[in-house]
Amino acid sequence: MARQKPPVHLPSQSQPIMDMETGRMSPAWYGFFYDLTSAATPYEAVPVGASPFTFTAVHPGAILIVGGTVSEVDLIRARETIAPTGQTAGFFPMSQGDQIVVTYSGLPVMWYIPNGNPA
Repeated sequence: MARQKPPVHLPSQSQPIMDMETGRMSPAWYGFFYDLTSAATPYEAVPVGASPFTFTAVHPGAILIVGGTVSEVDLIRARETIAPTGQTAGFFPMSQGDQIVVTYSGLPVMWYIPNGNPA
């Protein structure tokens, strides 16, 4: 479902940021900053499975939970669990590897909005 975010290539420390002859940013650094600020990433529908449903973030972003009859949402980060989060709908920011566990009796709709520009 989720696409992997492409690597952002960091120029070498020996690569100057500014081309002293032209007074412009060097092409390597221009490309680096362009990759960081490129167009917004499209959101992706999450096919929700049986309750409790677990979603794992492949890259940083946010999960949006809408509708359904959700009784609990838990967040798991690095083997630490926040259960319950106290929220059953809305946006949940996620880092790479985070998991959201959604317990429901009526199927919710979920969308993943990745940060950056996955390809």
